[in-house]
Amino acid sequence: MKIDEVFEHIGSNFGWYHRVLYVIVFLGGIPNALMLLHFVFSHYEADFHCELPSTAINVSLQAGMYEELLNHSIPMEKSPSGDLTRSQCRMYDLDYSSVSWVNSTTNKTVGCQFGYRFYLEEGQTTAIADFEMVCDRSWMVPVSVAAVQAGMALGSFTGSLGDRVGRRPVFIGASVTQVLFTMFAAVSWEYYSYAIANFLAGCAQLVNFVIAFVLASEVIAVRWRNFIAISSFFAFGLGYIIDAGLGYFFRNWRHFLWAISATSALFYLPTFWLLPESARWLMIKGRTREGIAELKKMAKQNKCEFNIDEFTKTKMFEGEEEEEEKPSSVKETLKILLFTKLRMRCLSVFFVWFVTGLSYYAISLYSTSFSDNRFMNLCLAGVSEFPALLAAYYAVRFSGRPRAAFLLMFLCGSSCFILPFLTAEELSIIRTIVAMIGKGAISAIFYVAYFLSAETTPTLQRSSSISVASFCARIGGFGAPFLAYIGKTSPLLPNLLMGGVVMSAGFLCIFFVPETRGVPLPDSTEEAIANKRIYRLNVCRDLSMKSEDMLGKKPIQL
Repeated sequence: MKIDEVFEHIGSNFGWYHRVLYVIVFLGGIPNALMLLHFVFSHYEADFHCELPSTAINVSLQAGMYEELLNHSIPMEKSPSGDLTRSQCRMYDLDYSSVSWVNSTTNKTVGCQFGYRFYLEEGQTTAIADFEMVCDRSWMVPVSVAAVQAGMALGSFTGSLGDRVGRRPVFIGASVTQVLFTMFAAVSWEYYSYAIANFLAGCAQLVNFVIAFVLASEVIAVRWRNFIAISSFFAFGLGYIIDAGLGYFFRNWRHFLWAISATSALFYLPTFWLLPESARWLMIKGRTREGIAELKKMAKQNKCEFNIDEFTKTKMFEGEEEEEEKPSSVKETLKILLFTKLRMRCLSVFFVWFVTGLSYYAISLYSTSFSDNRFMNLCLAGVSEFPALLAAYYAVRFSGRPRAAFLLMFLCGSSCFILPFLTAEELSIIRTIVAMIGKGAISAIFYVAYFLSAETTPTLQRSSSISVASFCARIGGFGAPFLAYIGKTSPLLPNLLMGGVVMSAGFLCIFFVPETRGVPLPDSTEEAIANKRIYRLNVCRDLSMKSEDMLGKKPIQL
């Protein structure tokens, strides 16, 4: 399409227009990490046991017998690791009136009758303690986290609005909604209002992230597409580190949610004025005058001497004389992606997203492999993203998209298989290194997955297809808290499951997803189908583009 030639002229020098866009995409990515990872602190599960009656506690404290009261009232039992500890959810059925418990003995145990005692740091509160999400209510923890993923799954389809009403309004609407409902979660008065707030915040979560990625991919020369897209992923890693800092200074979980809401609003604020609309989308949508105006703005800010009006004389740009192309709904998009020759490549990409969502959130929210300090855990998880994303950036650039995905999935799957066997204390350094490799690899796969979706689908289905792919990731993320829940009784099983599915997704990617490195974005279904550069078993071969493979499109050297 001619518009790619325009971008090669006015976007090849990465001028002021694209520098501003780079900053916007970067700033817009940080809040998503802040809000998505708040469970690391708001769901911190401190040591606890059954609370005892206040009368018995007061008497025992006065007599200096509190430890004896605990030993007499709370039975000992084996933990999943085999250690003997005080029961968290059972207590002896004793008469606690006055000090008669001293002479009472029984083997009969009951559930906690007087609530729970949590051993928290001074000034610290958690949602788990406030809403007593433990013991027979422990199901509430994975459900409240899954509520966010369910909301994100539903919200994924609102991303298709980006194909219908534009990239900019959807980005702004999602950003405002995200901040408001995170604030609502901070003032929740009981568990169900908290879960509903998480669900509604999840509906807007990552919608703006997807839209920003699509917009950045559409208004830049091909050679810069990889560079500008990675900014949003670097921002996500920075969000980890900022989240760890906010969690350290705001130990009250409600204050913590207020802090990340305010911080997110500050990051989003500049985008309301500076975020442009996609010139490519405007042209394809038939809004030619607006598209040309945006191209002229781009050329002016980049200080490019290029005659945009000359291009408007060609039929490709005469929007008023052509029938407006209508973007697909999600239903229409699925028909195009699943009932054409794009079927197997799209299903493979969707499975990659599902596996990545499952593994990414399981590792990010529940990993304890880095250290015993939850603040350091999250900080190291963020730090691990930077070298991994840099490696993915160059892998995508020089080895191509499917091969990069295959290698990263192999690394992540291998680390998942190895980690459960590195439990010895003397192997802690090796365990940390392997965990950081696995965490970095799964983050990098998310980065490559966006390319796999954006570059293999037509322009008018691009945002919708990424929405469907994001839905698949949310389904995977929905299973992450339950996978961690299983890990409490079977620590080995979650890692083996993750390792197996991650590696299988890597093989599907090599066998069915075409190479798109150096290829202009397809604007029609025919152009998408025409790319038949698939590696299969010969992953080392050089796939040079042939004219018959790309309907005459000229490759762009990177």
